[in-house]
Amino acid sequence: MNMRLNKVIFFIIILLSNRLLSQENKDFILCDDKNTYPYYHPKLRYEGGFWEIKNHFKSKFNENKYHNVENNSGIVTIQFVVNCKGEIGKYETQSCDLNYYETEVNEDLVFDLLNLIKELNQWIVGKDENGTEVNSHAFLSFRIENGKITEILPK
Repeated sequence: MNMRLNKVIFFIIILLSNRLLSQENKDFILCDDKNTYPYYHPKLRYEGGFWEIKNHFKSKFNENKYHNVENNSGIVTIQFVVNCKGEIGKYETQSCDLNYYETEVNEDLVFDLLNLIKELNQWIVGKDENGTEVNSHAFLSFRIENGKITEILPK
């Protein structure tokens, strides 16, 4: 019975932490028909390209803050939507260990990554076959080793 109670408590903690990290921007509105295209078509880009995104995280993410904390390694993926105005919202986070098994990476580390994504405001929105700017899904995945970002995807 005690083991079962521990599992239930663990599940609730994971559920709550995912809720906290899956933040909703109440002011974020999808455009027009509310359809959201995948990140790869029509092509969603960032002004300055991937290099600019990488530099944003390299210059602003405080690796020293997470060097000696627990759960400081893994792969963190943050999904979001860019609307036709280039605004972002509808964030969801997922994390796994470096062997791709689901796990929880340090909550503060994930929260800092999420806040840095929110600062990305130079999106060049995709256009459909009629030339209309559209809503697009997007994501960034961060490979973190001992609190240090070692890779950002997709490139």
